[in-house]
Amino acid sequence: MTALAEELRASTEPGLAEVASSLRRNVEDAAFFDYCRSIVAYSDGYPLMDAFVALRMPRIYVHGAEPAPPYVADLIGRGVSCAAVPASGHFPVASNPARYYAALVDFMRETAS
Repeated sequence: MTALAEELRASTEPGLAEVASSLRRNVEDAAFFDYCRSIVAYSDGYPLMDAFVALRMPRIYVHGAEPAPPYVADLIGRGVSCAAVPASGHFPVASNPARYYAALVDFMRETAS
């Protein structure tokens, strides 16, 4: 995990230094390794996106804008609300928390009415 933390710290993406610092402070190497293995196995063996789309409730997919994930158009076409957080990449909540949470609040207000 040290190599990942150093790579994140060296990135030009806003917020990644905080993610790197948080990893080093709060996560044990073995736990992080086990988590990564399990999430990859789960993602490979279970259609997570289909399960998300099939939820019978309002859904939003909040993502970094730089670059936008290639499957966003498919999600929108399948009825999922999507919100791009400007000035962010893989960790939008770390890179631009104000806009990330604003997207969630906007979505909740829209779906509540």
